[in-house]
Amino acid sequence: MKKLMVLLATTLVATTSMAVVNYGNSVHWDGTGDWTDSNWSEWASDTNDVTVWNRPGWVVGNPINTNLSTDVDWNGGYAHIDSGTVNVTPTAKPDGTVSILYMGSNAGSTTMNISGDITVRNKFYMGHESTATDVATINQTAGNVVFGSGNASRTYFGRGDGQSFYNLSGGTLTTVGDWAHFGNSVDSDTSPGTFTFNQTGGTFSDVGTGTSGVGGLLVSDETDAVSFINVSGGTFHADNAVASRMGDNGTATITINGTGAMDSSSALFSLGHYAGATGTMNVSGDGTFDYTGADLRIGRSGTGNVTISENGSFTASGTDTHLGYYTGSEGNVIVDGGTFNANSTTSTRLGNYGSATVTVTGTGVMNSSSEKFMVGTHGRIGSSGTLNVNGNGVVTSSAAEFGVGFYRDTDVDPAGVAGIGIVNVAGSGTLNHSGAVFSVGRSGVGTLNLSEDGDINLTGATVYIGRYYYDGEGGSGTVNMSGGTLTHSGAANTLWVGYDKEGVFNQTGGALEVARLRLADDSRSTGLYSISGGSLKANNFITGGTSGAGIFEVYGSGATSIEAANISFYNDTLRVVLDAGGSTLMVADNSINASYNGQIDIRGVFQLDTTGTFDGTFGDVYNIGWASDVVLTSTMTDFTVLSGTEFEMSILENVDQYGNAGTGQMLQVTVIPEPATLGMLAFVGGAMLWVRRKFMI
Repeated sequence: MKKLMVLLATTLVATTSMAVVNYGNSVHWDGTGDWTDSNWSEWASDTNDVTVWNRPGWVVGNPINTNLSTDVDWNGGYAHIDSGTVNVTPTAKPDGTVSILYMGSNAGSTTMNISGDITVRNKFYMGHESTATDVATINQTAGNVVFGSGNASRTYFGRGDGQSFYNLSGGTLTTVGDWAHFGNSVDSDTSPGTFTFNQTGGTFSDVGTGTSGVGGLLVSDETDAVSFINVSGGTFHADNAVASRMGDNGTATITINGTGAMDSSSALFSLGHYAGATGTMNVSGDGTFDYTGADLRIGRSGTGNVTISENGSFTASGTDTHLGYYTGSEGNVIVDGGTFNANSTTSTRLGNYGSATVTVTGTGVMNSSSEKFMVGTHGRIGSSGTLNVNGNGVVTSSAAEFGVGFYRDTDVDPAGVAGIGIVNVAGSGTLNHSGAVFSVGRSGVGTLNLSEDGDINLTGATVYIGRYYYDGEGGSGTVNMSGGTLTHSGAANTLWVGYDKEGVFNQTGGALEVARLRLADDSRSTGLYSISGGSLKANNFITGGTSGAGIFEVYGSGATSIEAANISFYNDTLRVVLDAGGSTLMVADNSINASYNGQIDIRGVFQLDTTGTFDGTFGDVYNIGWASDVVLTSTMTDFTVLSGTEFEMSILENVDQYGNAGTGQMLQVTVIPEPATLGMLAFVGGAMLWVRRKFMI
């Protein structure tokens, strides 16, 4: 069996034609065999032929025992496994701890098979200064392996430009000390190195404490470094006290599948830590990832990607979850099956200062119980947050506040730069929110698009479309509804369109059901609700604000129904636009809710307009609204016709909503001749005089 040689301070021994990496006081392995004393040979002192056992290096001797002995442990110095194969078994293993161990260099292929115990006290290097053709492999099937058991110790997996593999199928692997590096290519001028960690069983734990708040698990911490972590069985614990940075400066890909499990309690866990870096995590099968630390950042300054599929589970239950943390960063999550639990206690932020996109599709599920769920948080150049819910995806939030376009930053511009948030619900996707507040355009710019068979359920929340006012600036919110269903339940809850600033709700399809619909809260706000398709039902009332600029628009006859227990407009505007079929009838019926009287009360402005398809002629009558009680217009501010067609307004009593005899009143408009036509009628002796009615107070 090939022997090992000890190299003392100035001695260099090369056992192959390749140069080996050597430092003073080193021993080198280049053969095949078990890790036993008999397979290591010592080199004599450079001053005499007497073996110096207590000299740093491969020392079979106690550091304080200068007598010849064979029953003591490793001391200082360097041990190099340059090539060949070394086996660590329950009986063939280091007696004590190894000080510094180099495994794999620039001398070809190296393999280490571990089924016994081994502890490296100071530093461990795998693939150190290797070239592109060098391969270092560790296969661990059992045993207890500890790297970096001493103070200020470090572990480097994949140190050079070669290929390094750690295959863990059993036993325990623990990294301690300050830093644990996965993929640390230090000479990437020719070709960057690659490190691959394959775990099919056993337990890996990174439990470093760092020094003065510095340290942690760094995966691909050089610019060109490439690392892969594949966990299909066993458990991977990233539990160091400081940070776990996946894709620190380079590229890192984490795949968790099968029954593999990864968790972390590090104070910081990041994917794509520095600018230019990329960290990717794929969770599938029955794989799980669970973060319980303070701060999860998917795209800290670089790019972070997470894909969850099949029955995979990704859970964040720490303090904060950020996607796209700093300016220029990008965070992306795709949930195509499996579950994304964004349950950080304080906040979940999609697009903090960077950009973020979360797509929940297929049978994917996303849950959040964070205090605040923010889509498009802060205002920066290029920053935005997008949430897409489609396929059969489901997003369920119990956050106290769900905000789309959350903040307006004044540290960039005194007038404030708005955070941009977009939520798209389409296909058969479902968005559920049961918290106290749901805002679109909270202080930033928010857009909610609902289409196809998408479903939005808002339970127990006050809904604000355009909210908050700050030094003349505020939120701008827009809802575009072309299909699906939006249900806002809770008898005392209100959907505000324009609460403190600008709100727009465009409904061209779908079914909208609310408790209360209100427009424009105060003089600082504007609110437009326009319906041209689909249906609207307010189980309590539809009303404008007391001092804001609100517009309720019924555009044509395309909507299937508009109904509420009460309909009233105060300092607001009712705008009705007639097409060839007239307009969809507004119905105020106290049978919807007996707490209200079923009135239509128009105290503001009533505007009447026509589309290009309108073909009404003299004498045609169009029904605008029906009230089970009365239609009140006596205090109307203004009745204005915006089109070239002239109309008069009237109220028909004792009629049902279908125009038959019954109870209730119908608000109608009738086409009348233009003034020029009236003159012509008088000139030819027309007996009927038509007068355009314009109501003012």
